[in-house]
Parts: sequence; structure tokens; C-alpha cells
Amino acid sequence: MFYFVPSWYCQGRKWYSTALPFYCSSNQMMFDDTMNLLQMFQPEKKDSTILILNYSPHIRTFFYQERIEPASMWNLFDNLQGLTDVLPRKLGLDDLKWPQGAEFFYTPFLVDVYLNQNHYAQINFSQTGNIFDIIYFKNNQMDHRLVFDDRGIVSSVIYFENNQPDHQDYLNPQGQWQFREFLTRDNHQVLVNPEVQEAFAKDVYSDIEELIKEKLDQYLSSALTRDDMLIVSANPQHNHLFHKAKRHYNLAFSFFGERYPIEDKEKILGDLQGTPFFIVDSFSKVQKMDELIGKAQLPPYYEVAPYDIRLQAEESQQEKPATVYVNVDTLPQEHLQTVFRTIFDMMLEKEWMKDWNPEFGV
Repeated sequence: MFYFVPSWYCQGRKWYSTALPFYCSSNQMMFDDTMNLLQMFQPEKKDSTILILNYSPHIRTFFYQERIEPASMWNLFDNLQGLTDVLPRKLGLDDLKWPQGAEFFYTPFLVDVYLNQNHYAQINFSQTGNIFDIIYFKNNQMDHRLVFDDRGIVSSVIYFENNQPDHQDYLNPQGQWQFREFLTRDNHQVLVNPEVQEAFAKDVYSDIEELIKEKLDQYLSSALTRDDMLIVSANPQHNHLFHKAKRHYNLAFSFFGERYPIEDKEKILGDLQGTPFFIVDSFSKVQKMDELIGKAQLPPYYEVAPYDIRLQAEESQQEKPATVYVNVDTLPQEHLQTVFRTIFDMMLEKEWMKDWNPEFGV
């Protein structure tokens, strides 16, 4: 089994969702090494699981848009919230309770709700037309925000003080809060609901990362075996969470783009130590590592070009014929038949045989 850990993180809150309403655009590049590797595995029917570490209530919509079909997924926050067996449903505005006299004003981007001529709520939608979130106002200031899961349930509630986020309650399918994350400048603690304390090791965590680490360690120790392979998108945000796992499982880091700055010798040595190999998107990264720490301390590596393999031939307006060249002058005569047989089998497998016209020059 192959386990993939992507690096799809928010630029603001480290462990929060990257999803945005449909009328907003992100500056982050969507296609990355994890998507490349996942889409390479899909046609091969390899057993694989993708591990989502950050809060991602719209991860299924993201997979749909990017045409990713992971064999299975483990969503850390879904497990913390008890949302592992939620059946999707279509949720409309009529399914929600609104006060009598509420007026709805539809714009090309969102829906504003007014009550007694006061701004009562703002409804945002996702790229698929589902309710993304609802922001409620009180005295012309944000009061609380319902964050919806793309399966049609309320996933969490963010409460505001003086128009600033104060804390966020993460809910189970019944709407009961499981844990509360404080969002002020001086307080990042996570408070566990006493009614579900048995599911957590502590009642108070210093921050959300401490809780993520606890749940991740539990999952890795219960799910992985010595024969499994864990491929982690190299990122300073989460690499340290896997240092313990390197001692027990096969783990490799994948370096992509500018996500991991190759400047800190001690950090690179610490990350690569104990790994059987690593993955890069360009040989220039290997050269930088070689200059920094020396080739003797580098494990083997694989170079996987960061091409968007979603550009399939059938989507192109032109189809370029494939040409195979074989220099027979350097081959013993007894090996020619084997070489041509191999080429023939490859072309047959790739369905390149429709207009095949072999021309061999000796």
C-alpha cells in the first residue's frame, strides 16, 4: 500500500482549509507533485491512500475539479469530528431555518439576507453550486459563520468578537462541538468538549498542531505496516511530524517547486536521514543538495518531471505520430529479434498499432 501526504495548505492559518467561494481565486498553484503521483497511480490500479492533515470540508469538491480519484482517503479532521460515514445530500436555502420576514437578494456572486432592513446574513456558494458558508451579522458586525461541508452538513462554526475571529467549534454530524480552537493573537489553545473527552488524550492542547500530531501518530501506528510506502510532499510545515515514522516505516520525501527552501543544511540532513530515497522534480535540486551537504550523505533519488499528465492525447487537436529509432549496427544479430519483439509489445500495449508501418534500416 502506498500512502501519500499532500501539501495543500492555507497561506494564512496553517492548518485551515484552502477552499474559497466560487467567485474568489487562489494565487496558489493547484497542480503539484502529489497530483502527478496520484494520477500516475490511477491507471495502474495501485492500492493507495491519501492522508489529508488539514481541515478540508470541501476536499471531495477539490478532487472532483482536479479529476483525482484516490483509491481511499483518510481525513484527519473528519476522524476527529466523527464525520467518517456521512452520506452526501443536496442542501438548499429552503432547508435552513430563517426568521419570518427575511428578504433574499440574489446577486451574480452571493445571496444577501436582510431582516427589518438590516443586513442579517451573507450566503456564499462553492464552485459546484453548494452552500459554501453563511456569515451572520449583528449590529452590522460579523457575529458567527457557519462553515459547510460539501456533503451538505454544517462542519464548524466560527464566532467573532469586534469583527475578528475569536474561536471555532468543530462539530460532529449531530451538531455537537467536539473541540474548540481559539483564534486570537494570544490564544491558540484547543479545548476538548468534556462529553467526548474519552476520544482524546488531553482536555486542553497548546494549539491545533499538537492535536494533529497526536491523531496522526495514532493512525500511522495502527494502519501502516513494514511493507507500506509513505510518500510525503516535503514541506517545513509538516516534515517534523514524520521524523518518528521514519524509524518504523518506509518513508520518502518529494521535493517540488519552491515549497521547500534548500538552504538549511541541518534541516535537509534531518529530513533525509533514515529515508531509503527521495523524489525531485528537477535535477537542479539534487545539485543544490549536493553542494550543501555532499553527495555521500544523499540517499538515492528519483526524478519525476512535474508535467500535468491530465493533458491526454484525446484532448489534443492534433496527434503527433510516435517514431521509434533503433541503431542495429551496435546490436548483435541474435538480439535483433528480441529488441523488435519488445518494441512491438510496447506499441501494442500503448495502442499505437492502428497505423503502424514498420520501416527498418540496416
